[in-house]
Amino acid sequence: MFKNEVILFSPYDDKIECNYSNFNTIVFQKVSDMIRNPEIREQYERFSCNYHYFYPQLEFLIYEMKYEYYDGLLFDGKANVHREEDNYKLWCEKYSNNNGLNVFKSDNENIYVRKFIPSESDAFTSGFIDKYGNILSSRYSDNTKILAFQIISQHLMHNLDLVYRFMNYQNHSDFSIYEKFCYDIGYVYFRDNNLFYNENELSKAQKLIINQMRKR
Repeated sequence: MFKNEVILFSPYDDKIECNYSNFNTIVFQKVSDMIRNPEIREQYERFSCNYHYFYPQLEFLIYEMKYEYYDGLLFDGKANVHREEDNYKLWCEKYSNNNGLNVFKSDNENIYVRKFIPSESDAFTSGFIDKYGNILSSRYSDNTKILAFQIISQHLMHNLDLVYRFMNYQNHSDFSIYEKFCYDIGYVYFRDNNLFYNENELSKAQKLIINQMRKR
């Protein structure tokens, strides 16, 4: 399979083959067709109302409609979802010996998005800063590798140029590649008192926050 190939598997064993050049269009169209059904529309509205930063369509298919998918680029394997107590785990064949990928839904309950406030700067221990000055952190985990994975998975669906850039990364079975790619494409990655970023990609908002964070 090609690196950027994606395959969606429905609960009824239907298979939709695509790649990142049309993955976004196919997912959006699939959900659009589904919500013509009033019951599914109501289900989608309940699900999507908790998404204000990321797009909900792919996760609606996975978490609500029980789709599985093969992603040849992000983790080179087939992924599905298991519920464990109050958490959902995105499980991938490739990492089966490592208890799967502990990826939570990319909604407001799991990913905390807020503006930087200097007086509250001690509350930020790890996360990412986007070009608009939004701070992204995980509500329930200090694992920035998983957060980086979620950021990248969203970007790759909507930006084909980033797909080609990510394809040039080697050994991306190592989670650390996700964090590196995030700050290479313009996010500021911070952990404790350390800041990592690509100087050429910084926005004015990010530069201001970096200066403020260094004064802590």
